[in-house]
Amino acid sequence: TAVVGTASTLELAAMTPGGVFVDYPAYLIASSLATATTTLVARDRLVRDAKKANAACEKTIADGLALASISGVALAVALRLVAEPVIAAFAGPASAAAVPPALRYASARLWGVPAAMIVAVAQAAFLACKSPKQPLLAVAVAAVANLAGDVFLVVAAGWGIAGAAWATVAAQASMGVALVLLLLQSGARGETSSGETSSADKTSSDKTTPYYGG
Repeated sequence: TAVVGTASTLELAAMTPGGVFVDYPAYLIASSLATATTTLVARDRLVRDAKKANAACEKTIADGLALASISGVALAVALRLVAEPVIAAFAGPASAAAVPPALRYASARLWGVPAAMIVAVAQAAFLACKSPKQPLLAVAVAAVANLAGDVFLVVAAGWGIAGAAWATVAAQASMGVALVLLLLQSGARGETSSGETSSADKTSSDKTTPYYGG
């Protein structure tokens, strides 16, 4: 935001309607997906048989990521169809001059909505698996990359508000890819569950039933 302000105060003002238009609906859906993922993965981890717990966790996470991708694309398309009238109404007649840059910002940011959904689900999966370090590191790296992208695209390249939007999209996309790769690595190492198989369970694994606490 501060970087955009060095280029244009009008574009700085336009970031509010453009950002709210994209971020609020995306947050509502992403938070719902994240909550559901945390709950379901945590439940899967309570299965006593380690192999079954791992398989259940992997399926839940894969389903969550797929749903996040579909929801992200659908939301981005829907928002793009109503972007102009909604942003104009939000800005109001007194701020009509801010509508065009706000629309440019929102239109670019919409490309990052699917990645934002994937990031939310991936972060929730790691937290449910009691592995907060991966998403924390990814957030830190993405924040630094976003700031570097802002400086380069807004100031050096002269893209203005559009540069800030594309820097955010790039950070979201890179963060999403990184978290998915980390999830795949964790799954390959069998770290997505905490279930333990005892010698008795191994001899009667077909009789193992889920344990949900209580």
